[in-house]
Amino acid sequence: MRRIIDWVVRTTDFATIAIMLAMFCVMLASIVFRYILNDSLQWSDEVLVWGLVWIVMLGSVGVMAQWRHVYVPVCVLALPARWRIPLVILSKAVTMIFIALIVYYGIEVFQSRFHRVSVSLNLSSRWEKLAMPVGAALMLWVGILQIVLDMRAWLADDLSRFATYGDSDLDI
Repeated sequence: MRRIIDWVVRTTDFATIAIMLAMFCVMLASIVFRYILNDSLQWSDEVLVWGLVWIVMLGSVGVMAQWRHVYVPVCVLALPARWRIPLVILSKAVTMIFIALIVYYGIEVFQSRFHRVSVSLNLSSRWEKLAMPVGAALMLWVGILQIVLDMRAWLADDLSRFATYGDSDLDI
C-alpha cells in the first residue's frame, strides 16, 4: 500500500514539475515578446493562472502523503504515544470527510452549466475547474490508504509510526 501512495505522489509530483516548467517557458516567452519584441502574448496570463490552479491541487497530494498540512500539533505531542493513535486516525478521518465533500462539490461545479470561455485560448473554464475534483480525489485516495496503514500499525501495536507524529521536522 505504501508503494501505491509513493507511486501516486511521484506521478503528481512529475505532473506538477511538468506544469511548472511549461509555466516557466510561457512566462519567459511572455517577457521576451513584451519587452524585446514589443508585442504581447494575450494568452499567457490565462495559461499561467490555469497552471497555478493545477499546481496547487496536484501539489497538495504530496503534502497529504506526508501529512504536512497546516495544523497545531501541541495537543497531539502532549498525549502519550498510545493515546495519539486514535486521535491521529480520527483527525485523518475527519479530514477525509471534508476532502470527500470537495470532490463531490468539485464534480458538481465541473458538470454545471456556468462556464466561461476564455477569450484568448477559446477554451472552457471547466478544464480549470477540473483541477479541484481531480486533486481532491487523489488526496482522498492517499489519505484513505494512510488511514489503512495507520490502522494496521495500531492493530500490530507498532507505536513507532506515531511516536513523532506532530513534530515540526520536515522531511524536505
